[in-house]
Amino acid sequence: MISKCGIPKCRFSLRTKSEYVYDQNDVPMKAKTTGLGIYRSNENDQYNYSKCYIDTASVLDKFQFDENPLYAVLILMCNREVEVFFSEDDRPYLPNVIGYIQISSCLITQEQLRPFRDRFVMHFINMLFNYPPQDSEYCKGNPLNKSYCEIWNTIDGFIWEPQFSNPAASVTPLINIFNCNLTFPSVREIQLTKVPMKQYLPKLPDLFPRLQMLNIINSDLTEPPDFPWNDEWLPLSYNLSRTNAHHFQFAEQFNIDMPKNFFRKSMQLSKNNISDLMTHNFEGFLISLDLSENGLKAVSEFTFRNIRGLQHLDLSRNNLLLIPRNAFKNLTELRHLDAKDNLLSHLSRYLLSDNKALVYIDFSKNKIRTIESNTFSHLQFLRELHLEYNEITVLHQQCFPSQSLKFKKLFLDGNSFSEIPTAVFHLQSLDKISITNSSIRFPNFTRTMLDIKWMFTQEDGEETPGTPDNTNSDNKQQTDIFHKVVLDLTGNKIDNLNLPYYNLNDVSEKETKQLHNILLLFLQTFQIQLENNPLRCDCGINQISKVVNHFLEKKLIKEDIYFNTWKCFSPTEFQNRPLLEIKEEDTYCEKNMSFCPTNCTCFERSMSRINIIDCRDHGYRKLPIRLPSGILDLWFDKNNITTLDNKEYMDRIRTLNLSRNNIARIEPGVFKQMKNIQELSLNSNFLVSLPAEIQIYFSGSIYLEDNPFKCDCHTKWLKQWMTQRADIVVDSQKVTCNVDEENREGQKLIFVPDSDFICLEDYDSHNKVFIPTVVCSVLLVVLIVTVSVLYIYRLEVKVLLYVYLGFHPFDQDKDCKEVIDVLVVHSPNITDWVMENIVEYLEFCNSHYLVCEMMRDFVAGFSYQENVATLVKHSKRIIIVLSKDFLNEDILKIAWNESQEKIKAQKANYAIVVSHNANIKEIQIKELKQYVKGGRNIEASLSLFQEKLLYCMPQLKNDETRLKSLPDLKYLIQHMYGSDVNNAEMYERHAFVSYGESKMGYVMNELRPILEDNGFTLCLPDRDFIPGAPKEENVLKAIDNCLHTIFLLSGEQLDNEWSIFTFRSASEKSMREKCNHLIVVLGDDVNLDTMCEEVRAYVKTHVSLCVKEKGFVKQLLNALPDIEDHELYIRNDENNFVNFENLHNESEYWHDDTAPGVIEEKKNGYVNGGKQNGKLHVSDIHLNGFHRYDNKAFEGHGS
Repeated sequence: MISKCGIPKCRFSLRTKSEYVYDQNDVPMKAKTTGLGIYRSNENDQYNYSKCYIDTASVLDKFQFDENPLYAVLILMCNREVEVFFSEDDRPYLPNVIGYIQISSCLITQEQLRPFRDRFVMHFINMLFNYPPQDSEYCKGNPLNKSYCEIWNTIDGFIWEPQFSNPAASVTPLINIFNCNLTFPSVREIQLTKVPMKQYLPKLPDLFPRLQMLNIINSDLTEPPDFPWNDEWLPLSYNLSRTNAHHFQFAEQFNIDMPKNFFRKSMQLSKNNISDLMTHNFEGFLISLDLSENGLKAVSEFTFRNIRGLQHLDLSRNNLLLIPRNAFKNLTELRHLDAKDNLLSHLSRYLLSDNKALVYIDFSKNKIRTIESNTFSHLQFLRELHLEYNEITVLHQQCFPSQSLKFKKLFLDGNSFSEIPTAVFHLQSLDKISITNSSIRFPNFTRTMLDIKWMFTQEDGEETPGTPDNTNSDNKQQTDIFHKVVLDLTGNKIDNLNLPYYNLNDVSEKETKQLHNILLLFLQTFQIQLENNPLRCDCGINQISKVVNHFLEKKLIKEDIYFNTWKCFSPTEFQNRPLLEIKEEDTYCEKNMSFCPTNCTCFERSMSRINIIDCRDHGYRKLPIRLPSGILDLWFDKNNITTLDNKEYMDRIRTLNLSRNNIARIEPGVFKQMKNIQELSLNSNFLVSLPAEIQIYFSGSIYLEDNPFKCDCHTKWLKQWMTQRADIVVDSQKVTCNVDEENREGQKLIFVPDSDFICLEDYDSHNKVFIPTVVCSVLLVVLIVTVSVLYIYRLEVKVLLYVYLGFHPFDQDKDCKEVIDVLVVHSPNITDWVMENIVEYLEFCNSHYLVCEMMRDFVAGFSYQENVATLVKHSKRIIIVLSKDFLNEDILKIAWNESQEKIKAQKANYAIVVSHNANIKEIQIKELKQYVKGGRNIEASLSLFQEKLLYCMPQLKNDETRLKSLPDLKYLIQHMYGSDVNNAEMYERHAFVSYGESKMGYVMNELRPILEDNGFTLCLPDRDFIPGAPKEENVLKAIDNCLHTIFLLSGEQLDNEWSIFTFRSASEKSMREKCNHLIVVLGDDVNLDTMCEEVRAYVKTHVSLCVKEKGFVKQLLNALPDIEDHELYIRNDENNFVNFENLHNESEYWHDDTAPGVIEEKKNGYVNGGKQNGKLHVSDIHLNGFHRYDNKAFEGHGS
């Protein structure tokens, strides 16, 4: 259907729902919501229109109006910007209908809402949209009338929030309202978000004289308006009153006590720029005042004194260092005070002296260290107090309202308590005490219990009535006579609940009885949460476990779910198990013993006194010669033991765990000696068979899974034994064996047919060829031994030939065009070892290799994928250093995948794998594991390590054509990934620096001088942003006009929406232009685990810098465009790798005088000759593997 002007009908979806929001005349009034989702296609079809109309009558018919009162809610939402018009509806006016309209992303003027106003009263308008352009027309030549003043005469209130993409458009409708030159007495509530209102504040009292609620959020205000205009407090229009649910959201959640049928007299000015209220005094009747997120630094004693009726005051998320002691004087009706997330360090006892009606107080996330005595003690109506995440260490006993029966919740999380403040035990009415994420520990749990015995005694020192004299009495103590208080100690440092041993059946001794009764009363009173504490479940837990289980058995305390939070942290076998489930016979404690092996820990079991020798994962190659006396449990798993041999203590072993070793042989007689063995773990080793004696002598349990057993005629007995003695071989169903070479994965041994257990017949050499070969055999044996030794130690032989004779007959590189000699990839945790043992050795050997080391030379801002892929392409070798913490890292997978392509294509000897305390079995990459198993790796701990490394490096004869320093890596990466590297002249400045407020001093006093003295032009927010301009406009302009964005990431930025906006915009530019536009610098207060997902993902996949890292200044300058005099600050950087004291000698060693006629030029991103603009720079001299990047982007600037 098409209108007469050719405007198409809108395509939309429609939904309806019913609920109750208001009562009218104390009778529930039905509210019905109709939502229209107006769709505009992004394709070239009939639905890609810029204007459309809606049949008003058909929409209103969805409400099914009748004679009953109805609150009609109409929601209009557009998926893309489109001007929406509504057809006329000439049907009768509906006096029983009250309307609410919400508009989102649609271009609609006030006049266009007239068809709805003609049908029912307009109660409220919520507008989240852009305004139509000034030249908009309905039909050609018929411009829109965007100012329809009459519509404001009937509405109670409106919300105005323009779309973020075009905030300037919000001014247009406001000007239209102000140009009406009328007064709108019916408007009682206004909320304006992201609207610049500073210049229009003087007009508000005349336009809206009876305003009850004024909310100006995220605007440009620097001082509050003089609201309220008067003390008039009005009831809701049309005899409306809020439902209970609506009233809770509107008032009760802020502890406001007011009638349901009245407006909330309030003002919200959050997210403005009101930083100083020393000279401003609020006046008049106001129930609620919100000044949060303003950067407010100061208030005076008179700022709030003249406010009448104030119940809710929000000062949160500001920068208040101090609140004057009389700041809240005369606020006798104040019920809800929120001052969280400020910089307060002290709370005076006089601060809240006039505020006895307070119900809720929040001083969390400040820097409070001291709270004076009696600060809260007079607040008898207080229900909830938040003091979490401050720096409190001590609380006075008289601090809280101990006699109050209304005080229910106290939050002290994240403070600096080392023990539970005794003050909290005086608060009898509390339902919850939360002291999570602190430093509480029990150095002596028994002493802690005895210290709070006063809590359970009367004034004369006698125990509280109800305390049992004898817990074994048949007359069981009632377990619910006490008020249960949740004591949440989650995330502290509680590592023990140790109690002295006493007999639970005899507690007659005075001190024992006292401790026993206090424990009972404590557990009857408190529900203790201990989740995420480092509880050590050794023999010290036995008594508390017995006591609690005894109380539960006697029904002296209730089964409590909070006991499930008492979970063990150590030892490993008990981790995450409930403490009360650990059996006494399974616990053990550390003990000093003779002959306890080096680097191992020895324990003694609680009941059996069996000795445990814990040598797990300590690199043992064989079992110790001597061990402590007594029965032994030996834990030697995750070592490098190759042979299980006889030891004198074999007959004393009860359990022996040798899983995940390298055992390939078991000596004869071992099982005969194991007379007391109960459990033997040999899984995950290299056994191909077992000694047959095991059938006779072994009677315990054995684990054999994950061994390469061979199924042949020698192991047929093994199948029969495993089948018959399934009670001994616990994992017999999982044991596999290899029948032939083709079936490498193996078959389940017990299911292999007997016919497959065969051996090839041995050749009868003795009878047929012995005599003719007696003489030759000796020579043959000598030859075989010689060849075998040469083969086994072939690498060592080749290395020795090369070191002592200079002979390198094998592995010679024939044609190497790559300009980088070697790329080194490793875990960041072993950087110092790599630099000392690999990088410096290769750089200062006779060949003076050109080394690119990832932590030192990768270009910040590019991804690890881009750095690795580019450098692999341009390097002759790659050294991959395997360490335990590097085996599962993404960069290892990237490096190996890129290297594998090069290995397959042309160079089998391209990759050099160095093993640094890494277990080959733990390598997850299948191809890399096969590569290493093939002998193509160098063990760092063995002799001739560096000589082997040097042998594997390329041996090039023509040294004249080699570069003396690393090429321009930044150019190589950009060139490889298709980015235009010659467009830098279009930018106004080199770098935009984004930082948090706490890092301003570091940036302005340290980082800025370094960059500007090196010739870089910077854009700094606190210096260069245009005052008064929207912040997002300043940020976007800075990113667009600068070649780089340096994003200094600090802890406070992770909670700052503008920092996230800056990060997203800069990262999008980096991806869009395929360059390292965004350079992330990590501050020393950054916790990667707490940052948002997108920032953490970026830091994980891209090369970032760290302020405290060695060589930070040089790495940052090398990531930026090349400007002369980089060396000014690189020379003076204390953390720089370069040793400038040896610069002269090194430069003479590396470079000859440039011959006349030599042409300096830049080809394919490489600098030839070491000169630039006719000058030789210090940074052009290669030293310790470092280099200077040469980028012509800003040539001529800052010379």
